[in-house]
Amino acid sequence: MKAAQLTGPKTIEIKEVFQPVADDKKVLLKIERCGICGSDLHIWENGAPQGLIMGNEFARVIEDFCGDASGLEKGLRVTAMPSNPCGTCEACKRMEYNRCLNILADAPGITTPGAFTRYISISRDSVCPLPEGMTFNQGAMVEPSAVALHAVTLTGVCIKQAFEKLIDPNSDVVKIMVRV
Repeated sequence: MKAAQLTGPKTIEIKEVFQPVADDKKVLLKIERCGICGSDLHIWENGAPQGLIMGNEFARVIEDFCGDASGLEKGLRVTAMPSNPCGTCEACKRMEYNRCLNILADAPGITTPGAFTRYISISRDSVCPLPEGMTFNQGAMVEPSAVALHAVTLTGVCIKQAFEKLIDPNSDVVKIMVRV
């Protein structure tokens, strides 16, 4: 299959790569939509790690899985968390997953192959079904919307006040915050 692969600073090439497969911990997803994240831009500018297939904001359909995947089925429309907490470190044991010491060990599009391709293999624990009626375009915006909601929550003020205090009112994340 073809993938947009990082080959150096500000350089991406379309390359032929092996199609991933499902296993007992990962599901195979067919990519339907993928956004470009700020993280993608930083990785692209720095050109590292070379060979990476970027893309961590995406919506997809479950193509295949192995074993028991309760709640998952082939053809189910899903999104996923772009990072995967290990579940075993002290932060994870306290359910503080955002503080996981190993959170980027298996982070699609950041440390492992991402969605700038047709298929991706991702931890089944990170997969979340899309609500009925949500489009793939909206599904690809779930993660940036969550970031926006978290930012608003941290401010402790109402959305309008948060919007008025932001530096760039035209950024996509700000536009999402206003909708939240």
